[in-house]
Amino acid sequence: MNRAELERRKPVWIGLSDLWLDNEIDEEWAKRIAEVIVQSGYSASEIDDIFNYELAPFLGPNHWSVAGEWSGFDPDWVCEEARKRLEKRSLITKIASRSGLSTYAARDAFNHVKKIAFGESDAET
Repeated sequence: MNRAELERRKPVWIGLSDLWLDNEIDEEWAKRIAEVIVQSGYSASEIDDIFNYELAPFLGPNHWSVAGEWSGFDPDWVCEEARKRLEKRSLITKIASRSGLSTYAARDAFNHVKKIAFGESDAET
């Protein structure tokens, strides 16, 4: 993936990473994340892939932790880990991500953010 595409993805990775924090996403926070998505120009299906395959594999375990991260993930760490997943999407990662184990706690907030960003009909996945 070229440098311009990586730079385009970074704000999306950072914005969506908030969905795995160990706290509630309020309406204003959801709107800010949705705005990042809209500004990126990615389609709803591309955002689904970023959420499921680039972020969920390493952020999902935060919701399994007794003392999960709640103040915010290091943006550099998020981007580096997401880039690794982007460059190496294995079948196992795809199956595990779609199983829901790494997305279950973030799924409702993600669907809400997508509804804001894309409208009712495009937000359902």
